[in-house]
Amino acid sequence: MPSSGVFEIAANAVPEHAPVCPLDLNGVLDKQTIFQSLVTTFNFPDYFGYNWDATYDCLLDSVAQADNQTDIYFSVHENSLVTEQDFLTFFQLLQDVCNHQQQKQKSIRFFIISAKLKGDASL
Repeated sequence: MPSSGVFEIAANAVPEHAPVCPLDLNGVLDKQTIFQSLVTTFNFPDYFGYNWDATYDCLLDSVAQADNQTDIYFSVHENSLVTEQDFLTFFQLLQDVCNHQQQKQKSIRFFIISAKLKGDASL
């Protein structure tokens, strides 16, 4: 698997004690649930602006404090109603964070846990 990037993996491929950030809340995944999940998981500051630019900045701050090789896991319940554009924007934001970290000689991998995959396959 590449040293940086955003990947889709099966639930049984997640390491046993890895923390997982659920992106959906109450059966819904949209930008507000993504923002709220990230605020909780990464302890974003009180002044977090609840927009994509602020998400990028705060996520960069969070991963900058991480080890040189970092894996972060996100989950989405298989029956959640997903706002596709918000999910695609988030996916691109994660890729942008990876690219930024690579320029700093740090490796970060984001994993989206998918109920549709079986085994340890990844996309």
